[in-house]
Amino acid sequence: RLWVGTANGLNLLEPSSSRFVRYDRDPADGASLRDSYVMSLFQDRAGLLWVGTRFGGVSRWNPRSWSFGHRPTSTTRNAQPMAFAADAGGRLWVGTLGAGLLRFDPTSGEVLPAEQVFDRADLLPDKRVMSLLRDRDGGLWIGTMGSGLVHRAARGEIRRYRHREDDPRSLGADGVMALLGARDGRIWVGTYGGGISII
Repeated sequence: RLWVGTANGLNLLEPSSSRFVRYDRDPADGASLRDSYVMSLFQDRAGLLWVGTRFGGVSRWNPRSWSFGHRPTSTTRNAQPMAFAADAGGRLWVGTLGAGLLRFDPTSGEVLPAEQVFDRADLLPDKRVMSLLRDRDGGLWIGTMGSGLVHRAARGEIRRYRHREDDPRSLGADGVMALLGARDGRIWVGTYGGGISII
């Protein structure tokens, strides 16, 4: 199956019929999507589909029950989730547009800002997190809208990548919209206005 998030709901392509089924916000149904404007999607190792919406925070779809659910919190209600990444403990990192990077524990419902988790007030130079990637070594890559890329290694080292006009081997642009970890360990970085960079 293929899930497609749009500004008008969440669409599921059924291969057998080649037709889409659309799911959107139904105010009369508390178990529907929290908002029809879908900004991001992520499927975790357990098969749960996490849906980041523009004004409704995060919804969750369970493929075993075919139902949506959500756990509203004051921290995530007004944050626009742009990207997701899971950690080894089953917690979810949520990159937001304006509220920075948050760690959500689905079991307890606890939401913590990354600065508190890592005890680094200077972790993010930009609170607009557009992309996330957890690499094979357990490090976390954080792409921002206007301040480049931040890598926090599993052992705690922080490295920042920025665009520099005088260096053709620097990041193509400071807007990092997409991240992909290749099998060979390289990180592919999709930028806004600067093409693709490879680290």
